Amino acid sequence: MTDIVVGVDSGGSKTVAIAGTKDGKILGRGTAGAANPLSVGIERALENIVTAIKNATSDISAPTIVSLYVGTAGGKPKALKDMHKAIRLTSLLKITGTITVDHDLRTALYSGLPNGDGIVLIVGTGSAAFGIDRNKNEVIVSGWNHWLGETGGYELGIKAIIAATRSYDGRGPKTILEKVVAEKFALKQFEDISSLIKAPFVDSPKIASLAPFVADAARNGDKIAMKIIDEMVEEMNCTISAAAKRVGIKKNLKVVLVGGMFRMKINIVEKLKMKLSKWAKNAKLIFPKEEPGITAFKFALKNISG
Repeated sequence: MTDIVVGVDSGGSKTVAIAGTKDGKILGRGTAGAANPLSVGIERALENIVTAIKNATSDISAPTIVSLYVGTAGGKPKALKDMHKAIRLTSLLKITGTITVDHDLRTALYSGLPNGDGIVLIVGTGSAAFGIDRNKNEVIVSGWNHWLGETGGYELGIKAIIAATRSYDGRGPKTILEKVVAEKFALKQFEDISSLIKAPFVDSPKIASLAPFVADAARNGDKIAMKIIDEMVEEMNCTISAAAKRVGIKKNLKVVLVGGMFRMKINIVEKLKMKLSKWAKNAKLIFPKEEPGITAFKFALKNISG
């Protein structure tokens, strides 16, 4: 039996688990699929969290988790409570110590600002912002889930599909996104898109996977794609602004940027910086100094030391 500490970063696209010893030595890293309970459900989220932990501990003899910290997307209070219960009751992991399930915004913030003195904006499949001021007041903006108005990869994908249907019909301008959607979904006939995007099951990660293609189309001058990207950046700006106002940060704004939308081959960060400069002239945009999974592992270590 080997006592281990585990930190997990579970998002709308993938899950990362970091396993290590009680003195902080990392022993393994494992990944799995999406584990946002609001978008994939508690059962699938639990399955992917367990898979990521199993992958991280595959070379460890009889791993026993003495401290587990999970930072999860979709971290609204009820979802966190349900996720904690599911992890506590699972027989697939041996857990003898503390289980902490928190929103992934905290780990994301501290991955870039070790003192937690600023705002983090996560934009992946969906998006949310989290802010802490010097008095440790906290606020979460957005994060409802990507069907309820969050910007991010899912929104870009859905907008691309809508633009493609309008282009196909002639109800809107012609756009290369029509071809992109047809190729991405391997459509024999474009009309087949209706049978793929419908309730009760919608493959959110697959829709979000259209985002890089929207960015490519925008870089190549497609006006519809450019408009979709600009709308996303404006929503990022509004989210940061709302978080800053609600948490009371009026100057020296620092924003950690996390998520796949900031890694696309288009000038998202530059566009965002220009918008922020209109109301927060000295704002600093920061990228994480470590992956959130490592930060989650450090939080798990702190739970041991108290």
